[in-house]
Amino acid sequence: MSSTTTVGPVPVVDLVGLLRAVVEGLVEGEFWRLSGQESADSLEEMELAFRLLEFARCRELADFHARDIAGQEAGLSTEAFLQARLRLSPAEAKARVRSAHELVGAVSVSGELVEPELPATAGAALSTEHVRAIGQAMKKLPPAVGVRERAEAEEFLAERSRDMDPNRIRVLAKRLHAVLDPDGTLDEDKPERRELIFRPDVGGEKPQVTVTIALDDLRGKRSDDTSLPRPGAGTVGTGAAITAEAARRIACDAAVIPIVLGSQSEPLDIGRATRTIPTGIRRAVVARDIGCVHPGCTAPAAWCQTHHVKHWANGGSTSLNNLAMLCHHHHWVVHHEGWHIVFLKGIPHVIPPPIIDPRRRPRRNTMHDQPGLPSG
Repeated sequence: MSSTTTVGPVPVVDLVGLLRAVVEGLVEGEFWRLSGQESADSLEEMELAFRLLEFARCRELADFHARDIAGQEAGLSTEAFLQARLRLSPAEAKARVRSAHELVGAVSVSGELVEPELPATAGAALSTEHVRAIGQAMKKLPPAVGVRERAEAEEFLAERSRDMDPNRIRVLAKRLHAVLDPDGTLDEDKPERRELIFRPDVGGEKPQVTVTIALDDLRGKRSDDTSLPRPGAGTVGTGAAITAEAARRIACDAAVIPIVLGSQSEPLDIGRATRTIPTGIRRAVVARDIGCVHPGCTAPAAWCQTHHVKHWANGGSTSLNNLAMLCHHHHWVVHHEGWHIVFLKGIPHVIPPPIIDPRRRPRRNTMHDQPGLPSG
């Protein structure tokens, strides 16, 4: 690496040497001297620094590959160089070169600059696994999705990645696909590749499957007014996304129980407060929460308990604005580990303990949301 290559006034080679010295100092750091809160803050700052370093490595690798340094010096591909010099597996070497193309771009054979495939992701300082999850999601979008919608989809996933781990981003990406393709043309939504079989005997009645979807989407109404929300997807009781077309298939032979939603998508009051939770009120809580309200939890309503935010014994009412869905694990967490539930605009939010967020800002679980793109 040439010492004349600079980032600002300092040569890159000197910065890399300084970086190694700092990291070696951290390796010998007396972390035991930190308070619990200081240690938590340090781990967060170190993770951010690591992600920025990952992006810097992508930038250099993109340049290394564009100049074909490995080919000119040793007749090797960039991937082969990474395997030999850095002792990477073939899969990891290929993945790193791919990430460099996605985040930084490349230079074509003719010398033209090829723009990065994931520009919004590049600016979000995300982990390598986040980048791969978003890249895979973008590749699965159907060809009919336009350039603008693709850009908005990537921006949406990159923004959500600031608060979600890669596995949750993959779940969110599936729901995003259903929004972008409400009529179910994606291969993974075709009947021959998806099957759901029920065998409960419920007194001769058909099994019950809960599907939550807007009425206009169920009816297949479309408006030419671009200011209106785009036709969206629904969700089944497990929290999984389902296209509007698939919901219409289910509704062909089903009893439909309507629940009226307000402007903030909160179910309107459907019953008076009682000590026990009536079926109607629980249905309203399920329609609002879909599943566990704890941030990042994907547990569906069927796995959840209906929690009184203010305990009934302490004067809390059995009403919509005092009930929230919690899975067994997070029900215990809320009772014993310092998490609290509050309602903002009729929607449950969770306040974490100081070790998670010293400012104790309310968080909402977005894992059960129907994705909406920035333009609609």
